Amino acid sequence: MIKSRNLSFRYPDAKTDTLHNLNFSVSKGALICLLGSNGSGKSTLLTLLAGLYTDFQGVLLIGGFDSGREQKQVRGLCALVPQNPDLYLLGSTLREDMCLGLSYKREDKQIDLRVGQLCAALGLSGLEDVPIQTLSFGQRRKASLASALMRNPSLFLLDEPFSGLDYDAQLHLRRMIIETRQQNITQVMATHDLDMAGDLADDFILLKDGTILAQGGRDTVFPRLSQANVRPPCWWLHGETGPQFI
Repeated sequence: MIKSRNLSFRYPDAKTDTLHNLNFSVSKGALICLLGSNGSGKSTLLTLLAGLYTDFQGVLLIGGFDSGREQKQVRGLCALVPQNPDLYLLGSTLREDMCLGLSYKREDKQIDLRVGQLCAALGLSGLEDVPIQTLSFGQRRKASLASALMRNPSLFLLDEPFSGLDYDAQLHLRRMIIETRQQNITQVMATHDLDMAGDLADDFILLKDGTILAQGGRDTVFPRLSQANVRPPCWWLHGETGPQFI
């Protein structure tokens, strides 16, 4: 689904690369966690994967499309959910936001059914027609996830999805991520919360100062987390294979 070769990116007027010489690939249907401290390049990489930045060096293929020259096709495959939900939500109500860009009429039962299913999965049932601005921060986070999934993306990009959510909402999100994986949707998640997400990923990419410090499975990446100032999950430190508090 994703192939990157010698990928580098520098913001305009910057003196150094934000991302430098990244080489990795992601299979269709896989779930990958991007790890790294603040400023390591995680959000920038997600933005590149979404086809929003095209002025990069190297090769980046998304679903077989060249992200530098075929950004329209790439953007049609992807849904990027930023850490701040207010950057994503544009509708006046949750239902309106979820249906933006769709040929939607209130009598369209199939779309209404999909809206109801996603809202139920994320604990938003009953909030479909309330004004977006009246929702709490956590509810808006979940609303942005619901709106992104409404478009049936082939590549789902999540920037710190567990941030700002209470425990119940985090469990809703875990279930949604697992269900999305079962639909063979490729997912790339930037996260600091390995306690909640570390057992879900197939592989990890650990970034430090815009370069890949380590990539692969838990046994390869987790022992090197401290080198990138990333806290290992408590369950891993205690020899467990996943969180015991769920």
